[in-house]
Amino acid sequence: MRDDHEHVELRVSSVPTGWGYVGCCGLDIYDSDSQICCHGNIHMRTKGVTECCGTNVMDVTREICCNGKPNVRNYMHTACCGEEAYNTDSHICCKESIHKKMTGVEDISVCCMEKLMNGKHQMCCHGNIQPKLDLNYDCCGVLSYDTAHSMCCHDTIQKRHPTLTCCGTQTVDLEKNQCCDQGHRVPCHCPKK
Repeated sequence: MRDDHEHVELRVSSVPTGWGYVGCCGLDIYDSDSQICCHGNIHMRTKGVTECCGTNVMDVTREICCNGKPNVRNYMHTACCGEEAYNTDSHICCKESIHKKMTGVEDISVCCMEKLMNGKHQMCCHGNIQPKLDLNYDCCGVLSYDTAHSMCCHDTIQKRHPTLTCCGTQTVDLEKNQCCDQGHRVPCHCPKK
């Protein structure tokens, strides 16, 4: 007959002389005054403020934990980008890719997925860097377009006109045609005003 009960291993350990507060780390005991348990690994506490970073140990006054990897704080404004630390004053993190910030007067460093772009003159359209020539620009699928002169019909850019409206990826002149649900143009049999 099969036994479906879990078996738990218990280990009895004696506490060494001179230890203060005792804790368990996996199946081992440790002196929590001089040691620290990081995900089943016992480490000696260091000078400063010791904390776990994944299975490693680090001094939080000098280091930053980035996805379980300790990194030295080399800068006043340090942040994580994936497992790496970087200076937020001079760099930007785009989906775990570190880029040097643009430094021109007209430059605004922004991310487009993992790529760096100038937010003043460019825009991100579904991960594709596109030109932004003025404030009227918007995305139509992966392309940018001028909303004052064009319109976006299901990710297809069409010329704008007062009587035109989108009909699927095409346009339809509402004075002459109407649009069916399937996005097809059909002659309009509506009385003219």
